[in-house]
Amino acid sequence: RRRLWWPEQAIRSCIANLGLMLSNNYVGQIAIFMMIWAQASYDHFGFPHLDSAIWAHLPVWLMVLIAILAMDFCDYWNHRLLHCKWLWPIHSIHHSDPHVTVLTTARVHVLESFVMKLSYILLLGWLGFPPGVLGGAGALLLVHNMYTHIHIDWSHGPLRYLLASPRFHRWHHANAPEAFNKNLANVFPFYDLAFGTYYVPGPCHAETGADGVPTHNVMGLIAWPFVRWAQMLAPMIPKRSALWLRCQARS
Repeated sequence: RRRLWWPEQAIRSCIANLGLMLSNNYVGQIAIFMMIWAQASYDHFGFPHLDSAIWAHLPVWLMVLIAILAMDFCDYWNHRLLHCKWLWPIHSIHHSDPHVTVLTTARVHVLESFVMKLSYILLLGWLGFPPGVLGGAGALLLVHNMYTHIHIDWSHGPLRYLLASPRFHRWHHANAPEAFNKNLANVFPFYDLAFGTYYVPGPCHAETGADGVPTHNVMGLIAWPFVRWAQMLAPMIPKRSALWLRCQARS
């Protein structure tokens, strides 16, 4: 009987997430062609990989579990890389949502999708999984990713180190210095425990979002990485020009 009410910011946030998701369906075609090229290049160089026969006697569920463990390990280091200075403009799009919901899962820049899929080719291609195993694992990862963005304070109790919870991921989105670059695993928090990036002090009441990044402007979100990179490169250009002039004067 309680009255449901969404603040205007939440509505605008969800509309922006849907807009970005729809735009990615079109812009993403470029990323698909890039992935096809990357896969063809990988196959062309003939990098070694495990014989797919080693998986023949394993049940499908076990192969999918192994694939999820491998993909999340890969995602952990991708995620850590995306929080570095020059790749943060890409990943900051996902963190820009001030009202995290299931739809925040779709707030991902197409360049981030390309980086993640490219790493799967380079880091997981050698495993030689049978066709469909990585796809099945990816589908489960997507469902779990949507779950961790739900705005509920579930911690998973004694299983909190085994499977990522909404509380665990809420701290990752927290716009608070103590939570920056923490909880980088998507599925298995024990990766964060192993590499010193686990941070869940309790329920998360901190605000979410990323300072300086567009929040509800879809075109602004798409353009932001290029705008930010231009801002970061701009101070370097005069210095290089001055150095070049000094070199010319000495010569």
